[in-house]
Formats: sequence, C-alpha cells, structure tokens
Amino acid sequence: MVEAVKQSIEYIESSDAIRKRVRKIVLPNVAMFVGILVMLVVCTLVAIPQIQNVFDSIGSKDKLPEVTLAFANFLNLTIKYWYIPTISIIAIVSVVVAYFSTPKGKYQWDMFKYKMPIFRKTYIFIRLYKTYTFITFEYNKWCKNTRSFRSIKKCC
Repeated sequence: MVEAVKQSIEYIESSDAIRKRVRKIVLPNVAMFVGILVMLVVCTLVAIPQIQNVFDSIGSKDKLPEVTLAFANFLNLTIKYWYIPTISIIAIVSVVVAYFSTPKGKYQWDMFKYKMPIFRKTYIFIRLYKTYTFITFEYNKWCKNTRSFRSIKKCC
C-alpha cells in the first residue's frame, strides 16, 4: 500500500513537471501570436487610413492594394457590428465544450491527440518518461531490498 502511494505521488510529480515544461514552451509563443494579431489590427485601423490620406493629399491616383483595403473594410464592419462575431464565438465555444464533455466527445478528442503528429510525439515522450521513472523507482527499490537481504545473509 505504501509503495502504491509512493508510485502515485511520483507519477503526479512527474506529470506536473512535464506540464510546467510544456507551459514554458507554449506561453511565449501564444503571447507572440496575440501580440502580432493586435499589431496587425492596430496598424490596419490607424496606419492604412493615414497612408491613403497621404496618397490623396499628394494628388496621386495610386491606391493601396485591394487586399489591404478589403481587410480594412472587414475590420471596420467588425467594429461596427461587434455583437455578431462575439455571439458567434461564444456559441461555437459553448457547443465545442458541451460536445467534448460527453463520453463520445472525450473519446474523439483523445483519438485526435493520438493521431496528430505533434501530439503523438509529446504523448510518446510522456509515456517513455513515466515508464523510465517507474523502472528507476522499482530498480532503486529492488537494490535496497537486495542490499538489505545480502547484509542479513552475511550476518547469519
């Protein structure tokens, strides 16, 4: 019983250590992605109208690329009708969370994680790490038992 508790404690500690390592890797990348999105939106809302005004003040017939103007118009419409994307995002997130809380949804999410190449490598690494930890723990326990058995045998 004591050994089972020790093994479960080591398992939990190793899982927490792996989660902390993954967070250290993922969080800076997520922060950078969000920063780039914010920069894109701000530049589109502030810089593009000013650049277009410079073109107009010079009297140039040149315009910004159509893709840039279309993206600026899209952002302007999104700001004007902000409630539509907000409600859509909330609805989609709610449906996804509700689905993945069902047994079938949990099963499909687990299968997705195992089939995706990035997740597969991570889970294989986690499994190998846990197996290595378990084997090391068992080997150390065996060595302690073997040493104590040898010392008892030598005394007798």
